[in-house]
Amino acid sequence: MTTEIEKIHQLLLTDATNATLALQLTKKQPDLTTALEQGFAPVLTQLGKTKFSSVVTLVKKFHNKKKLSTKEKLALVAYPQLAATLTILNLEKCRLKALPAAMGNLTELQLLYLFQNKITEFPPHLRQ
Repeated sequence: MTTEIEKIHQLLLTDATNATLALQLTKKQPDLTTALEQGFAPVLTQLGKTKFSSVVTLVKKFHNKKKLSTKEKLALVAYPQLAATLTILNLEKCRLKALPAAMGNLTELQLLYLFQNKITEFPPHLRQ
């Protein structure tokens, strides 16, 4: 099942069409769907959702460059493989009091917009 999960991850990272294909591949495979939902638990928690289809919807919005809510932006950060591709992240006016620990996933981040938040401490790993 590990290779199936890896294939699903690759499809999600490619583009919106392949993200849809990833969802179709999980149909009628409850064990695979359950494993994916467990693996995507941090992303689903950020979204306030429980189903793998919510991850696919998020990834499709990202690939199609649609406007994302604060929850969706933070969910992207919680998805390490996708977060590693982000170079710009706009979290302006998100009412954040702290940055999530998953910000360490943003290995390629070049610009981070945090205007009008209530963050009192900046994590050391992001000060570089």
